Amino acid sequence: METITAIILAAGRSQRMGERNKLLLPFRGKTVLESVLNTVVFLPFREILVVTGHDSAAIQKILQNYPLKRVHNPDFRRGMSTSLKKGLSAADPGAAGFLVCLADMPLLTATLLVELSNRFTAAPGPAIVAPAYRGRRGNPVLFSRHFLSEMMALEGDRGARSVIDAHPGAVIEVQVEDAEIFGDIDTEGDYQRLLRR
Repeated sequence: METITAIILAAGRSQRMGERNKLLLPFRGKTVLESVLNTVVFLPFREILVVTGHDSAAIQKILQNYPLKRVHNPDFRRGMSTSLKKGLSAADPGAAGFLVCLADMPLLTATLLVELSNRFTAAPGPAIVAPAYRGRRGNPVLFSRHFLSEMMALEGDRGARSVIDAHPGAVIEVQVEDAEIFGDIDTEGDYQRLLRR
């Protein structure tokens, strides 16, 4: 894992949650964001970057308690691709891969992250490692540096799915037994479902 940079995207506007910032919502005694950070920061990644944008002051108050690198994206309103590229640009140039995590996935587990990293390290060539549950791929996804230029060319409010789709032969799926890989929060209904788990 020492060769991998983890990039946590925490810049979104939470538009479908109304007035509330989903990353600051309570979840099992912490905030949603803290739940993700507490999983990621204690693993031996080369570095951990968090990209901020919307509600930056409140997010920064949480981040200051963690050993990570903070990167602000002033263009966050232009979509997820701008935050991803901001994180990639700030990453250690010696990193062999980039683990792209969403900050609104409080069910993320260390076990999954270690398995993704192990499969990446064992891959014979450039790889894109993604978890899959019952035939569907989810998040987070680990990309080889080989795909950096394509990721830096992304535009709009979307992640790197097009990069994954363009290289089916490079994709390594890690089968999981839980739907946590789809456990991001977009709506109030999503949040309430996670609270019941």
